[in-house]
Amino acid sequence: MAELLDIRGKLGFGSEISVLGYVIDPESMEVKDSFGWEVSEDVKRAILGILERYSRAEDIGVSGRLVNFRGLLGGSACYGVFYKEVIQPIVRVFGSSPKKLVEAGRRLGCRELSYGDASIELKPLPRVPLVYSVWRGDEELPPSANVLFDSTVTHYLPIEDIEALCEISTWRLCRLASTL
Repeated sequence: MAELLDIRGKLGFGSEISVLGYVIDPESMEVKDSFGWEVSEDVKRAILGILERYSRAEDIGVSGRLVNFRGLLGGSACYGVFYKEVIQPIVRVFGSSPKKLVEAGRRLGCRELSYGDASIELKPLPRVPLVYSVWRGDEELPPSANVLFDSTVTHYLPIEDIEALCEISTWRLCRLASTL
């Protein structure tokens, strides 16, 4: 994990390393929650592992071209887990009140977008933007959601880390929504 010591000032990071409101001390590998919530060992391990792999990538910027999870290399094979752990919780929490997605996202520094009934751009890592969109649904269609990625995302992370980062991002958004 020595790479974390070198990530400050690179790949879009400044002097502080922060992921979804988790602040990481690269010397001690301590992960603190800026909201004051307890950080589980599983989340700590996942974030540190994701950061380690992210730190090895060459900085090619972002393309601005959005793709869905199935459009990512390996995404079709992992889609069942992605749908269950990322899409379903977003629909469950935000499907009946999409604007809560924007409110929760603002607490993580998100930018509101104009897709669906509500959408945000969340940047868990500086070169890994995630676009969350929610549609309320109506008498004919149930609520739905989607997450889109910059087409360069698999340059920065393998599909398993992308899925894990989305799970953590979704959990954070849902937890923040419960405080609104």
